[in-house]
Amino acid sequence: MNRIELLYFPRPYTKKLLSEELDSFFINWSKRVPYFPITIIINRFHHTKSLDTEEENLNIIDKYIRSKVIKKFIVSIEKDEGIVECFIRSDEY
Repeated sequence: MNRIELLYFPRPYTKKLLSEELDSFFINWSKRVPYFPITIIINRFHHTKSLDTEEENLNIIDKYIRSKVIKKFIVSIEKDEGIVECFIRSDEY
């Protein structure tokens, strides 16, 4: 399985990922030979901004799920109380 796992920590110096950069990444990924769909897993704290907190990024992610570039997009959100909330977007639904 091809997968990218991202762990987000709040840092004041962290550069925001622009939607154009995200789109460009998926375009390049879809041109790989041999081609394999990708699974993206994001682990973050509830107050941290991430790919899943920007509507424009979610629209791009949905676009690439529909086109089968992304197999699964999984977000795991840890709350202050240690509770983990998870949501999945997938081409399997």
